[in-house]
Amino acid sequence: MTEYEAAEVLNGVVANSLSAQAIFFTALSAYLAVAYTVGRQLTRYQVIFVNMVFLLMFLNMTVNQYGLFQGATHYVQVVEGTRAGELDPIPNVPESANVAMFLVIRLLLLLGALTFMWSVRHPNKE
Repeated sequence: MTEYEAAEVLNGVVANSLSAQAIFFTALSAYLAVAYTVGRQLTRYQVIFVNMVFLLMFLNMTVNQYGLFQGATHYVQVVEGTRAGELDPIPNVPESANVAMFLVIRLLLLLGALTFMWSVRHPNKE
Protein backbone atom coordinates (compact mmCIF):
# COMPACT_ATOMS: atom_id res chain seq x y z
CA MET A 1 0.00 0.00 0.00
CA THR A 2 1.40 3.36 -0.95
CA GLU A 3 1.48 6.33 1.37
CA TYR A 4 -1.23 8.00 -0.71
CA GLU A 5 -3.53 4.97 -0.44
CA ALA A 6 -2.99 4.77 3.32
CA ALA A 7 -3.72 8.51 3.63
CA GLU A 8 -6.91 8.06 1.60
CA VAL A 9 -8.06 5.17 3.81
CA LEU A 10 -7.20 7.24 6.89
CA ASN A 11 -9.31 10.08 5.51
CA GLY A 12 -12.24 7.69 5.09
CA VAL A 13 -11.84 6.30 8.60
CA VAL A 14 -11.74 9.79 10.10
CA ALA A 15 -14.82 10.85 8.10
CA ASN A 16 -16.70 7.75 9.28
CA SER A 17 -15.61 8.46 12.84
CA LEU A 18 -16.94 12.01 12.66
CA SER A 19 -20.23 10.76 11.20
CA ALA A 20 -20.51 8.16 13.96
CA GLN A 21 -19.88 10.86 16.56
CA ALA A 22 -22.62 13.04 15.05
CA ILE A 23 -25.08 10.12 15.07
CA PHE A 24 -24.11 9.37 18.67
CA PHE A 25 -24.88 12.92 19.82
CA THR A 26 -28.13 12.90 17.84
CA ALA A 27 -29.24 9.72 19.62
CA LEU A 28 -28.14 11.10 23.00
CA SER A 29 -30.10 14.31 22.35
CA ALA A 30 -33.16 12.30 21.32
CA TYR A 31 -33.02 10.30 24.55
CA LEU A 32 -32.74 13.48 26.61
CA ALA A 33 -35.62 15.08 24.70
CA VAL A 34 -37.81 12.03 25.34
CA ALA A 35 -36.83 12.02 29.01
CA TYR A 36 -37.61 15.71 29.38
CA THR A 37 -40.88 15.81 27.47
CA VAL A 38 -42.59 12.56 28.42
CA GLY A 39 -40.42 11.05 31.15
CA ARG A 40 -43.01 11.56 33.89
CA GLN A 41 -45.87 10.01 31.90
CA LEU A 42 -44.03 6.81 30.93
CA THR A 43 -45.00 3.59 32.64
CA ARG A 44 -42.36 1.53 34.41
CA TYR A 45 -42.20 -0.90 31.46
CA GLN A 46 -41.80 1.97 28.99
CA VAL A 47 -38.96 3.50 31.02
CA ILE A 48 -37.21 0.13 31.23
CA PHE A 49 -37.65 -0.39 27.49
CA VAL A 50 -36.43 3.10 26.54
CA ASN A 51 -33.45 2.78 28.88
CA MET A 52 -32.52 -0.69 27.60
CA VAL A 53 -32.69 0.44 23.97
CA PHE A 54 -30.62 3.50 24.87
CA LEU A 55 -28.03 1.41 26.74
CA LEU A 56 -27.69 -1.10 23.91
CA MET A 57 -27.43 1.68 21.32
CA PHE A 58 -24.93 3.49 23.51
CA LEU A 59 -22.73 0.42 23.92
CA ASN A 60 -22.93 -0.42 20.22
CA MET A 61 -21.96 3.10 19.18
CA THR A 62 -19.14 3.25 21.73
CA VAL A 63 -17.64 -0.03 20.53
CA ASN A 64 -18.01 1.10 16.92
CA GLN A 65 -16.36 4.44 17.62
CA TYR A 66 -13.54 2.72 19.49
CA GLY A 67 -12.95 0.44 16.49
CA LEU A 68 -12.78 3.47 14.22
CA PHE A 69 -10.21 5.03 16.55
CA GLN A 70 -8.13 1.85 16.34
CA GLY A 71 -8.33 1.94 12.54
CA ALA A 72 -7.33 5.59 12.44
CA THR A 73 -4.37 4.91 14.73
CA HIS A 74 -3.27 2.06 12.50
CA TYR A 75 -3.40 4.12 9.32
CA VAL A 76 -1.67 7.08 10.96
CA GLN A 77 1.20 4.71 11.66
CA VAL A 78 1.14 3.49 8.06
CA VAL A 79 1.17 7.05 6.70
CA GLU A 80 4.01 8.02 9.02
CA GLY A 81 6.00 5.10 7.70
CA THR A 82 6.32 3.30 11.01
CA ARG A 83 5.08 0.12 9.36
CA ALA A 84 6.86 -1.29 6.34
CA GLY A 85 5.47 -3.58 3.67
CA GLU A 86 2.04 -5.16 3.89
CA LEU A 87 -0.48 -3.99 6.48
CA ASP A 88 -0.48 -5.88 9.74
CA PRO A 89 -3.71 -6.47 11.64
CA ILE A 90 -5.03 -3.43 13.48
CA PRO A 91 -3.02 -2.98 16.68
CA ASN A 92 -4.56 -3.95 20.01
CA VAL A 93 -5.00 -0.52 21.57
CA PRO A 94 -4.35 3.06 20.53
CA GLU A 95 -2.56 5.25 23.02
CA SER A 96 -3.91 4.48 26.48
CA ALA A 97 -4.48 8.11 27.43
CA ASN A 98 -6.75 8.64 24.43
CA VAL A 99 -8.64 5.44 25.16
CA ALA A 100 -9.08 6.34 28.82
CA MET A 101 -10.28 9.85 27.99
CA PHE A 102 -12.73 8.56 25.37
CA LEU A 103 -14.17 5.94 27.70
CA VAL A 104 -14.40 8.31 30.69
CA ILE A 105 -16.23 10.91 28.59
CA ARG A 106 -18.63 8.31 27.24
CA LEU A 107 -19.24 6.92 30.73
CA LEU A 108 -19.96 10.41 32.09
CA LEU A 109 -22.40 11.06 29.24
CA LEU A 110 -24.15 7.76 29.94
CA LEU A 111 -24.40 8.40 33.67
CA GLY A 112 -25.53 11.98 33.05
CA ALA A 113 -28.28 10.88 30.66
CA LEU A 114 -29.58 8.18 32.98
CA THR A 115 -29.44 10.55 35.96
CA PHE A 116 -31.37 13.12 33.91
CA MET A 117 -34.10 10.57 33.22
CA TRP A 118 -34.16 9.67 36.93
CA SER A 119 -34.46 13.33 37.96
CA VAL A 120 -37.38 13.88 35.57
CA ARG A 121 -39.17 10.79 36.85
CA HIS A 122 -38.43 11.52 40.51
CA PRO A 123 -38.43 15.30 40.90
CA ASN A 124 -37.07 16.79 44.09
CA LYS A 125 -39.92 18.19 46.16
CA GLU A 126 -38.37 21.37 47.58
